[in-house]
Amino acid sequence: MPSVHETAYPRLKSSITEKELERHYTPNQEELALSLSRANGTTGRLSFLVLLKTFQRLGYFVTLSDVPDQLVAHLAKTLKLKKAPDLTDYDDSGTRRRHVAAIRDFLQVKAFDEMAKKALLDATREASLTKEDLEVKWLACGIPEKLYTDRGYDFTSLRLKQIAIELEFELIKGRPYYPQRKGKIERFFLTMNQLFLCNLPGYTEEGQSPQKPGMTLDEFRRTFHHWLVNEYMQRENEDTGESPLFRWCNQPQVPRMPESLDSLHLLLMTISDRRLIRRDSIHALTYYYINSDLQMATCANQYSCAMTQWMFPEFCLPQEQVHLHCYLP
Repeated sequence: MPSVHETAYPRLKSSITEKELERHYTPNQEELALSLSRANGTTGRLSFLVLLKTFQRLGYFVTLSDVPDQLVAHLAKTLKLKKAPDLTDYDDSGTRRRHVAAIRDFLQVKAFDEMAKKALLDATREASLTKEDLEVKWLACGIPEKLYTDRGYDFTSLRLKQIAIELEFELIKGRPYYPQRKGKIERFFLTMNQLFLCNLPGYTEEGQSPQKPGMTLDEFRRTFHHWLVNEYMQRENEDTGESPLFRWCNQPQVPRMPESLDSLHLLLMTISDRRLIRRDSIHALTYYYINSDLQMATCANQYSCAMTQWMFPEFCLPQEQVHLHCYLP
C-alpha cells in the first residue's frame, strides 16, 4: 500500500529530509527571477516560492499554514534570509490570489472551469456507453451502482450530485488523506507507471526536469487502450491466479444502460452558472446563440439544436417559457 505522499493526491510529509529539500524544493534561476518579478519584498518572494514549489510537487495549492517549518526555512535560505518572516496572514490575502494566477500562467496550468466540467461529464458519458472503437471490445459499460471518489473539486460539485440522483447511483466520497480506502486504484496507478508510462517517449522520472512531449494525446489514447486491453487485462494476478479479463467475464452481470442516448446527452450537458437571456439572443460560455425566430417572438414549443463547437445548458426563456436544448451530437 503506498503512503499518503505517494498517492495520486499526495500531501506534504511532516518531516522532510535534507536530500528531499535539495531535490524537490530548491528553486532554479528561472524560478528565482520569476519570484523577483511577480512578488514584492522578501516576505512576498518567500511566500511565492513556497506556493510555487509545493504546487510543483503536489499538483495543488496548499495553505502556507500547513507547510512544515523546515521547508519554509529551506526556501528562506535560498533567498539568503537569516530568518523566515511570519507568513500567517498570506493565505487570506489578495496577494496569494495574484500569486496563484501568476504560477498557473508560468506553469501553463488552467483552473477548474467550464471546460473541466465538460471533461468530467464527457468521461461519465463515455463510461456509460459501449466501447466499440477499441480493437478488442471493452466489456465494461453501463451506469454504475456506486461511484467512489476522492474529494477533488470536480467530484464535489453540485452538478455531479444531480447526475447521481438522475441516474440512480450512489456517490461516495473517500476520507481525505487516507489512501488505504483507495488501495485498488492507487495500486493500478503504480502498475501503470511501472509497466506502461515509463516506456513512453517523453516520460519524466521523479525529480527530473520535464521532458518534451513524445506523442500526441490521440496517440497516447490509442497506446493506452492497447496496453490496457491486450496486456494488463491479460496478465495473470499473482494472488488470484487469474487475469482481470477472466474474472470479469465469469461474474454474471447485466449492465444497466441509459434509457436512450438522447436522454443521456441531455442529462450530461454542460450547465453554465452565468448566462444572459435577452429577447433576441442567449449569451453563455462566451458564445451567442441568435435565431430569427427568437427575434420575431415566434418560437416553437421546443428547439433541439446540435452545436458542433460548444455546448449550452437548457434554457427556459421568459414570457413564452420555451425550452431550448443545445448539445453536442
